[in-house]
Amino acid sequence: MVADRCYLRPGVTLERGAVLGSGSIGKKGFTYPAGSIWVGSHEGNAVKLAQEEVEMEGPRPFGKAFYHKQAPYFVWPIWMHVLFNTSWMIVCVAFRAMVMLGALITIAHLDAKHTPPLAAVYGITLCVFVVYHFVASLMALGIDIGSKWAVIGRRVVGPQAWDESPYCQRWQIYLNLCQIVRQLGPKSQDYGLLSFIQGSIYLVWYFRLMGAKIGDAVCLYPTGPDGAMMTEPELVEIGDGSCIDKSSLICHINTRGEFQLNQLLVGAGAVMRDRSRLLSGALMEDHATLLEHCLILGGDTVEEDTFWQGWPAEQVEDPMETEKENDVEPVVVGARRRTASGYQVLDPEGGFPMMGVGIGTGMKRDRSYSDFSLISLSSPRRKNSFNRTAAGFSRHRVRRAQSVDSRGALNQRSRSLLSIPM
Repeated sequence: MVADRCYLRPGVTLERGAVLGSGSIGKKGFTYPAGSIWVGSHEGNAVKLAQEEVEMEGPRPFGKAFYHKQAPYFVWPIWMHVLFNTSWMIVCVAFRAMVMLGALITIAHLDAKHTPPLAAVYGITLCVFVVYHFVASLMALGIDIGSKWAVIGRRVVGPQAWDESPYCQRWQIYLNLCQIVRQLGPKSQDYGLLSFIQGSIYLVWYFRLMGAKIGDAVCLYPTGPDGAMMTEPELVEIGDGSCIDKSSLICHINTRGEFQLNQLLVGAGAVMRDRSRLLSGALMEDHATLLEHCLILGGDTVEEDTFWQGWPAEQVEDPMETEKENDVEPVVVGARRRTASGYQVLDPEGGFPMMGVGIGTGMKRDRSYSDFSLISLSSPRRKNSFNRTAAGFSRHRVRRAQSVDSRGALNQRSRSLLSIPM
């Protein structure tokens, strides 16, 4: 099994029953043994989580239910899925078109004897369209929320295999029904209307109506979700003051066809940054932080007031504290003065090289006499970066001066530039 976000290099071999979990990197020429489970990456290869003895005889739960009809409920045949999905997509597209069509029909029924100017017609059409689109959006959200409770009901924690429970089939039917919400939103966004309210209290209200337990002052997906928004809202609990950025909260796990639902808990004041993921059954305690591109495995606990990063994640130091330790005392602010040969940078304290930032024109060849402040280099890494930048700057100015002097001799201005400390 190969999950999402996996990258397999040439020569990778997966033996029977091997599993590459989310974000795995397959090492070139590497063989993943039968029954092994891998995830993420470390030093160019996926991280091995477990080695299991797997019996692969016979069909998996989906095959038993869908092809062999070995399920305690009625399983829709393939033709019923095709017919239902196609019919509902036609309804969704027509529903989207009815908004504009309704606005045009309304304008067409205006009194012909009192027809307003063309500009006014456009304005009235826009206003009517906005009102109709708002009403249609509320209707679509109502259909979405109502169909969720009517088709799926309240989800429960535990295994939901295809050959044991009708949940997976009901979920697939609901995923098709919620297309009506996606049709009214931007085509570039898979979550449709919800992209208009991401990061606002309205999105919190929506997920509360879907069954999620969300505290006060919570910000959800201000820059959009990482893939999909909460797929099982009633199994998610988020504490007060938390922020879920472009992250993933997925309460289901599917390994070798074994589908299972688990609860997700996010404590008060917790933060999930860009591309972070909390897998099914994980727990974040209060004021914990997942940094960018971070994966918390199912069953793991992110302890209170800690920072985590990696895929899979490991605890790291507070980035702010680390930056403070690397900082040094700032150097004194310098200035520049205009001379007959150009501008000269002054460093009265004799500190290490600094970069000048001009007021208005900066380091450009201007005729102003304005002083300017200097950016202090607060860490050795910044000093090294500036040394390379300043050296390149001086070489550029020297070449420019040489091109002006046809005899190749440096003039007084270029010699002044070369005196800038490096």
